[in-house]
Parts: sequence; C-alpha cells; structure tokens
Amino acid sequence: MTIGIIRKLLYVIAQMTKDLQYHIEEIQALFAQYKMRRVRVFGSVIDLNRFNPSSDVDFLYEPNKSEMSTREFLDNPQIVKNQLEEILGRKVDFIRNLPFRNPFFKAEIEDNS
Repeated sequence: MTIGIIRKLLYVIAQMTKDLQYHIEEIQALFAQYKMRRVRVFGSVIDLNRFNPSSDVDFLYEPNKSEMSTREFLDNPQIVKNQLEEILGRKVDFIRNLPFRNPFFKAEIEDNS
C-alpha cells in the first residue's frame, strides 16, 4: 500500500469534509495493524463530480494471508470496515480484491482506482 493512495483518498474526501488530512497516519496504521497488504480506493470518492456528502467510500483490499490466523482472516476485514466508518464519518464498502465476474463492476474498478 502506498502513501499516495491514502493521500489521494483523503485529499478528495477533504474537499467535502474538514481536517481529514489529519487521519492519514491513523488509516495507514489501521491497515498495518490488521494486516491489509494492499488497499486502494475506487468509485465516486475519486471523482469530484460524483462524490458528495452522502457518498460512501469504496475500498478494495488484499489481506496479508501469510501473516494471518484463520480468525484474523475472517474478522479483520469487518473490524477495519467499522473503524474506517468511524474515522471517516461515512459508510464504507470494504471489498476483497478477487477476480470479478461482473464486467461492469470490473470496469468500474479498473477505470477508477
């Protein structure tokens, strides 16, 4: 996961809400603590024409399975989702990066992440 992705996310969100730049390190620490290897954003959050105060934030993640117990693999994504919603003050979709069959969803992710 790169700092650039987090900065991009928070820059866009900061356009709608104040002082979210403050949370960059908190979010990065959250991903590290719960063993999320790669995280990126997609959807309306990266399009200022679509993102608005009621928009959710869509994350695509890859867990670091080699460092996780079975319990962590099952529990960590929900924990991260809940904490992101608390930090960002809005609904979060936290979706595991898998081969997607739906061509429209796949295109949305490829075009907007």
